[in-house]
Amino acid sequence: MSAGRRGGRTAAAPVGPGPFRTCVGCRRVRPQVVLVRLARGPGGSVEADPPRRRGGRGAYLCPREECLQEALRRGRWTHLFRGAAHVLDETIERLRAEIGREQEKGLADDQRDGGNDSAARPKDRAGALAEGRW
Repeated sequence: MSAGRRGGRTAAAPVGPGPFRTCVGCRRVRPQVVLVRLARGPGGSVEADPPRRRGGRGAYLCPREECLQEALRRGRWTHLFRGAAHVLDETIERLRAEIGREQEKGLADDQRDGGNDSAARPKDRAGALAEGRW
């Protein structure tokens, strides 16, 4: 076994500014700064954690409705949080609101740049990585 391979894994780790996390919906590895953090509350309910300050195990979700739907369809909350966990209807609505804010933020950036895709370049490496251009 060569020095560069461990445990038989051959997939290359993402390169660039970290840390990276995997979306529970689409399973894509993305920079943590572009994902919405989820945390398990004391009663086992899953809640959005936008300031990323709650203690305990977290899971991450892309700010896209498709990813939220896929995560709900899979329903692997107990596995993700390594303990009893469930998603309440109120939590789903809060997550949709958070996703809407993230999408509006992206639209506002596009409008500021005149809607020109070539002008709408991220200001940092994390943004470039999120768009697949780094």
